[in-house]
Amino acid sequence: MDADKTPIHDSDFDCLKPVSTPPPPAAISTTTHYGGNGDMKKRLQALIPEWPGVAEHNGRNSAGQYRASYLTHDMALTKDEAWPWLCEWNRKNIPPMDERELRSCLENGEKYGKNPKGCKLEDQPKPKAPRKVTASPGEGGNGDEPAPWDEPAEATVNETDETVKQDEPRPMTLVSTSMDKVDPRPIDWLWQGRFPLGMLSLMVGYPGMGKSFVALDMAARISRGTPWPDEPDNKQPIGTIYLMIFEEDLHRAIRPRLDACGADVTKIHAFKGVQSGNKVHKHFDVLQHMYLLETFATEHPDTRLVVIDPITSALGEGDENTGKDMRSALTAVSEFCERTQITVLGIAHFAKRMDVSALYKIAGSVAFGAVARAVWVVNQDPTKEGEPEPVRKLLHEKSNYPGKKTGLSFIIDGNVQWSDDILYQTASEALAGNSKKGEKLEDAEQVILDCLSSGLEKHTDDLTKDVLALDVAERTYIRARGQLKSRGLIGRKKAGMDGGWFWFKKAKVVQNEPA
Repeated sequence: MDADKTPIHDSDFDCLKPVSTPPPPAAISTTTHYGGNGDMKKRLQALIPEWPGVAEHNGRNSAGQYRASYLTHDMALTKDEAWPWLCEWNRKNIPPMDERELRSCLENGEKYGKNPKGCKLEDQPKPKAPRKVTASPGEGGNGDEPAPWDEPAEATVNETDETVKQDEPRPMTLVSTSMDKVDPRPIDWLWQGRFPLGMLSLMVGYPGMGKSFVALDMAARISRGTPWPDEPDNKQPIGTIYLMIFEEDLHRAIRPRLDACGADVTKIHAFKGVQSGNKVHKHFDVLQHMYLLETFATEHPDTRLVVIDPITSALGEGDENTGKDMRSALTAVSEFCERTQITVLGIAHFAKRMDVSALYKIAGSVAFGAVARAVWVVNQDPTKEGEPEPVRKLLHEKSNYPGKKTGLSFIIDGNVQWSDDILYQTASEALAGNSKKGEKLEDAEQVILDCLSSGLEKHTDDLTKDVLALDVAERTYIRARGQLKSRGLIGRKKAGMDGGWFWFKKAKVVQNEPA
């Protein structure tokens, strides 16, 4: 092969049609960068075929950003030089990304790549011969012709055993670092001591408590640089906010509330859908569309907050009660936060559970509370007679970093009006204190029914252990179990003379059952 011959043809970029065909690879310096042999083009010619394609729902965009980061950072290519090689890799994706998606991967990979520029250019072994690949019909060949990179590399003169060993697969090893090489870094805060910057936080509570109002008040303050309510003398940087509100009308609810909070609405953008071709889909999936949010962040570099309300509406098609599904989606959000240093505030609801800890009352998997770096609860006191508006509370439940564990109180009267009072009550304490005896008995009944769901039978000892583990008092559990049995919702049967009693869920009363 001639040293000047470009190993990629125009036909190799058919994956991007109907987008215009990109040019062949830009001229790359032939200066020797590694091992005293070869040029950059030959090295990339050998490397690109080793990059596997990725299916659409298996992290295709993340893989694209990684490849772009490798080309622009590790290999120190310009974006124009990297583009044709990224296109060559894109041919193998299922389906290939369109030009808009691929350009976004290139921009984000170049912007957020972490490795030093040119870190792969020095002290590298000689490139190994390209893998023999025969083009399939419709992929740059007729099935008999070799693919553009099939021509073998030039033979190495005086090849040694050491050179051959370099081509052998390396064993899997741990990648580690000594902690003396890890620089300590301070925590940056969006809201000092409460919501960390560049991390995922949650605001949870029962419906109607005012979670969305608090999130919009936060957005309004960021849009104008207004101080936080507990730090009235400390102005904050003005920033852009992105709202993803799935359960409220932008015209009738969100805009009026922002106006009431005094927001600069020119700094606040709201999600309306994802455009694909001529269609706009109102669905957003963090596992598929997060790169679009990164594109927005690139276009608005002062973005400080993204609100997702409720967060479960953006976590894809996985089961929200399955830890593996939710952890994968929430991790994608956390990685976005780390790359962009933007805070994502997810709004979540409580489920009807008896757990004293508010962290385990969050509807869905425990992964929500585990992955989030901060969790705050919005609750309210029972309304007293003559009070037009209940006093609401923003209470601390979890923080992975040292910060404020005190709460704040507020009322909603058109907008959020904060009190100067400092609350030393935790969210779990407040929720436990609000429970009434009747509510506790009803919740205990639901816990028992849940434990006996799906036709399972449980020994008395096992049922008792499971229910009490959910912080149901033993006396309440015994009363609730008796109530369910008397109403014919559960029953029990004896397994042999020494087998003990087993409880089960039933649809009708069984007559002559032993008491």
